[in-house]
Amino acid sequence: MKHKLSILCLFFLVFMANGQKRKNTNNSEASQKSRDKQVEKGLYSDHILEKITKEICLCTDSISLINKSSKEAALEISDCIDKFVSPYLTLNHKSVGMAKGDQALTVIVNPESQEYQKAYRVLESELMENCPSVKQTVASENTESENSVSKNLEAIKQYDKGIVFLKKEDYKNALPFFQKAVEIDPNFAFAWDNLGLCHRKLMDLDAAIFAYNKSLELDPNGKMPLQNLPIVYVYKKEYQKAIDMFERLGELDPNNPEVYYGIGVIYFENLKDYEKALDYMSKAYNLYTVQKSPYRVDAQRVMQQIYLDFKQKGKLELFDQILKQNNISLQ
Repeated sequence: MKHKLSILCLFFLVFMANGQKRKNTNNSEASQKSRDKQVEKGLYSDHILEKITKEICLCTDSISLINKSSKEAALEISDCIDKFVSPYLTLNHKSVGMAKGDQALTVIVNPESQEYQKAYRVLESELMENCPSVKQTVASENTESENSVSKNLEAIKQYDKGIVFLKKEDYKNALPFFQKAVEIDPNFAFAWDNLGLCHRKLMDLDAAIFAYNKSLELDPNGKMPLQNLPIVYVYKKEYQKAIDMFERLGELDPNNPEVYYGIGVIYFENLKDYEKALDYMSKAYNLYTVQKSPYRVDAQRVMQQIYLDFKQKGKLELFDQILKQNNISLQ
């Protein structure tokens, strides 16, 4: 299957949908021409985009993460986006019709159409920017093993209190609840995972490594600590350790896009090897696309930055060659 990628057009599309303000106009011929130009640029869609994004965010907030992998969570997020593509397009078309003075407008939306796919990506991008909980949802790795969840009710109670703050990205206040949970039940792997996350976000890196390793002692195949330990090693500038940890995750889960995304970022941001960065990021982009993960937006943005470097160095032919090797065609 060939995947399509818009390197520069996505930013222009999102800008048109989100970056302009609607202006008052009169009924003169000049004003009508002005309205037509505004319609062409998508100036009537900003309030619609904001409204629809809030609705999608409510949908994703309702997704249960109990015993669920990141791939399963991503599919449910995709379903939420799909559910609102048609309303988004319909409202936009109605707005355009009103701007042009049309009395009625019939909208037929084909999920395979280019219009539908562009709208999906605009909503996907907007969701990643303005719905904080969606990244936590799609990054969740809550597939349970024997020690994942505690059987101690008090430990679970403390864990649940921590989750409330975690959803708000309030890591400082979440941390003591996860700490209490592992004190009550030292075999509570999910609590160790989230304790490690809080320490990492608060830049207590050695404490984060300790917590993640405790989780791996309980579950050597735990995907959450394997995904997060490399990030800690990057912060400590131990880049080969980070790559080795991602590769360990890749051996466990070969189709995990986080492996390729994480290594790609290291080669791009830290090791400045843009050819390897693009190759890994292309693989991540393809897997995110297949799995309908909104993290595809992040992969595309990194690829856009890599594109600018290739362009500056006059190596766009090499850029295209690497994309083709990964079965990606530019739109």
